[in-house]
Amino acid sequence: MNALEAALYRGRIGRRRFMQLALATGASLSAVCAMAQEGGDAAITQLYNAQNLRDSYAYIVVGSGSGGATVAGRRVNIPQSYLYPVLKQGNVTLLTVAEATTLIMEGTTCKGVNFVQDVQMKSARAPRVILAAGAINTPKMLVLSGIGPKAELDRIGVPVTVDLPGVGQNFQDHVLLAGCIWEYNEPLPPRNSLAGATFLWKSDSALDSPDMQPFQIEVPYATEVTGPSYAPPAGAWTLSPGLVPPKAGAASTSRRTTRWPRPGRTRSSCRIPTISRRWSAASSSAARSAIPVR
Repeated sequence: MNALEAALYRGRIGRRRFMQLALATGASLSAVCAMAQEGGDAAITQLYNAQNLRDSYAYIVVGSGSGGATVAGRRVNIPQSYLYPVLKQGNVTLLTVAEATTLIMEGTTCKGVNFVQDVQMKSARAPRVILAAGAINTPKMLVLSGIGPKAELDRIGVPVTVDLPGVGQNFQDHVLLAGCIWEYNEPLPPRNSLAGATFLWKSDSALDSPDMQPFQIEVPYATEVTGPSYAPPAGAWTLSPGLVPPKAGAASTSRRTTRWPRPGRTRSSCRIPTISRRWSAASSSAARSAIPVR
C-alpha cells in the first residue's frame, strides 16, 4: 500500500489505477477513495509546480533518502508523515529525480541551489537553504561550492569561498557485519524495509551502555566471500550485528576522511569520493566483532 500511495502522489499512476490496485490489497473502499482524492489532488498540484518553477522561494530543503518505521502494522516514513499532507498546497514544490550539485554563494552567504533535472542545469534561490543531503552528499556539495578545508580545495582546484576545517572529516561509520543465516521452515516473503526489526545490546554485560545493534534481516545477507562459498538458500533470514559507539561522545567504530576527486570544469559534478578506512583503535571494533554476546 505504501508503494502505491507513493506512486499516486508522484503522478506515476492515476486515481483509477490506484483504486484498482489498492482495493486488491484488501483496503476498504472508503479509505481507498479518500487516499485517491488526496493523492490525486497533490499529484496535479506538484506537476504544475514542477513545470512552473519560480525564481525564488521562502526556503529550500535539499534532502536525500527517507527513513521509516513500522507502526501498527503499516510502515510510515518521512514523506508519508510530513510531505503528503501538504503536497496539494500551492506553496510547496517537491522535486524528485533532481540532483542538487552546488550552492549559489554571494560572498559567504548562501542564496540558493544549483541542480540537474531532466539533463538540464537549473537553479532556485531562497534566503534560507537547509542542506540535509546525507553524510556523503552534504560535504560533497559544500566542497564543490568552495566551503571546506583550504588544503583540500586547493588540491582539487576549487576556489575557496569559506576555509572551513572539518568538512569531509570525522565520517563515523557504523559497521554492519554479514551475520548468521537461518533457513525458514516455510519460506516467507520479505516485507517492509527487509530489516525493520532491531535492538541495542551489550557484547559484555560489564559495559555501561550497548555497543552493538543487531538487525533481523528478512533475506540471506552474506558477504561476497561467504555467499558464493556457502550458497545460502533464498528462503532464509539473517541476524546481523551492527557496531555502534558504546556511549555518547565515545570513539565510533571508525572515523574516516572523505577525499574528493577533481571535479569537472563547471564544478557541477564530481566522481565518487574516496573514504579512508582508518579504524579507531579506541573503539576495539575488530575485537568486539569477534566476541560472542554473553
